[in-house]
Amino acid sequence: MRCITAEEVVKKIESVEGKNQLSKQLQGIISANKGDYDKSIVSLRQAFEDSGGAYSSMVLLIKSYIKAGKINDAHAFIEDILRANPDNIDPLFIKAELFLIQGEITKAEEVYNNIIQLKPEVINTYQQLAKLYLARNDKSLALSALNNGLNAIPNAVSLLLAKASIYESQNKMDDAIAVYDSILGISPNAEVAINNLASLLTDFRDDGESLKRAYQLALRLNVEKLPQFKDTLGWAYYKIGNIQKANQLFMQAVEDLPDDPDLRYHLGVTYEELDQKDLALTHYTKAKELSGSKYTRYHEEINDAISRF
Repeated sequence: MRCITAEEVVKKIESVEGKNQLSKQLQGIISANKGDYDKSIVSLRQAFEDSGGAYSSMVLLIKSYIKAGKINDAHAFIEDILRANPDNIDPLFIKAELFLIQGEITKAEEVYNNIIQLKPEVINTYQQLAKLYLARNDKSLALSALNNGLNAIPNAVSLLLAKASIYESQNKMDDAIAVYDSILGISPNAEVAINNLASLLTDFRDDGESLKRAYQLALRLNVEKLPQFKDTLGWAYYKIGNIQKANQLFMQAVEDLPDDPDLRYHLGVTYEELDQKDLALTHYTKAKELSGSKYTRYHEEINDAISRF
């Protein structure tokens, strides 16, 4: 049985009435994959026109312009769309991305602010603006962008998660904890917030009430979903004194993510508590090796652990 080629698929689609837009889009993708971007642009432009301005065709066409090195042509195409419909935010987002590709950060920022003026309820605008500021390491402006978004959309969980993440990067753990608490007030089953809150409580609070709460939160996680959830629950078990259960969870998590220095450190801690010194040192040493290329919250603790042997 002979396999059908991509070009044959396109021809079959072309023969079906009303499917010309799809065939042109597929032809554009095929041409782009072959590196023939000029041909891809012609097909995708036709697909865009046939579709009446479909967003998917717009994105594919812009990608071909970029791969062909025709950024100015991409800008001109977007400006044509905006002249016909200046309040269409889809091409505005693409316009901002084109400016970012060119390194025109200020112009991209202006476009995002323009989108906010047009449609302040669009969450993604504030997220992109915050990412822009974080890319130039301006966490203050990133927080300001997120707060502006939260003023417009008070219960936007994604903006709150981004805000908490910035607080963590600034070592403002109490502020991060407060934000995660507020998220759970809005969405009690938000697993990322549950995980992160439990993790912060176990690492940065040492009172019995906080540790008990961290354990109760961690029990709500579906640990089969992510090894990070196993780690959080394991660390909560460790903090309340159930070393054996913690060790079992850390072994499973390390099996899933062998190159995570935090998991290696946690596993080493439990092996040391269980008086299995050789295994503890093995994982501490691996954690130190991995922490050279990956962020770890436990850099000092890892060094201290190794120095004990």
